[in-house]
Amino acid sequence: MSAGMIAVIDDNESWIEAVKDVLANEGFEVCSATNEDQAIEILDTVRPQLIILDVHIPGARGLRLISDFRGRDRTTPILVVSSDDRSLVRNQAMSNGASGFLQKPIPSQILLRAVRRYVQPGSGEQGDSLSPCSRLNPSVN
Repeated sequence: MSAGMIAVIDDNESWIEAVKDVLANEGFEVCSATNEDQAIEILDTVRPQLIILDVHIPGARGLRLISDFRGRDRTTPILVVSSDDRSLVRNQAMSNGASGFLQKPIPSQILLRAVRRYVQPGSGEQGDSLSPCSRLNPSVN
């Protein structure tokens, strides 16, 4: 049984890989996207227990993407991550529907603590051997 599925949306592939490693070591399955189109494909295909979103990704309208996600799903937590340290970004993210905000760089233990705040242990679904993430275009995962 998976600890839960998490969607990670960020244009920095190195950061995504580092996050995937940290989360996989804790039993989480991760679907990832590096642009808005891929992000929408993930959210149309799978139901993650958490979305980790950098608001500055190619093809996205910045903070408005949070509102778009909220229009699709009002319950899945959205954890915004950004290297932008302006309080305006944090405040806008929260007012647009983000559940939390972390400023990059994020130590692994801080990230895990935040993830556990939103994803309860054992909340992942047991199913067939082919994960929902692997059903997507392999370049998205």
